[in-house]
Amino acid sequence: MDNPLCGFCSSRVLLCPACQSKYESGNLTQADIELSRLFHEFDINASFHHALDSVNFVYVFAPKNQVGEIIGAKGVNLEKLRQALGKDVKVVGEEDPVQLARDLVAPAQVVSVSDVHTKDGESLKITVKEAEDKKSRVSFKDLAGVLYVLTGKKTQVILSK
Repeated sequence: MDNPLCGFCSSRVLLCPACQSKYESGNLTQADIELSRLFHEFDINASFHHALDSVNFVYVFAPKNQVGEIIGAKGVNLEKLRQALGKDVKVVGEEDPVQLARDLVAPAQVVSVSDVHTKDGESLKITVKEAEDKKSRVSFKDLAGVLYVLTGKKTQVILSK
């Protein structure tokens, strides 16, 4: 399976020189390491590209066709990961940022997602109906962080009337 950590390091405590180099350069996070090792331990035969640890959740970014395998039959793999990590796990099928924003804040309604061009570069502006902001499954701070990791663009979430 194609995971951030090599197969050798997934079953070992220490990192090989290649994975250590990826970790030191910031291309491999502690969440990536922990999740890769848990996938190995729980025999989850699925790929993921990146993991993001936030206050309330661990987000797992995976190819869309791997989401079901990560979740497992009746959510068994997801439950194992939740117990091992001590927080809820959200598996996100990688896709375009607009659809991702809509999926993450559902059932709250996204009014618009816009690319904003400034002198500092490109950013995303997501507008959510104010009356529905409490319905969102993730905090807007987490949403901005997730979209930044996936797109490399700063993200601003705005409430509209």
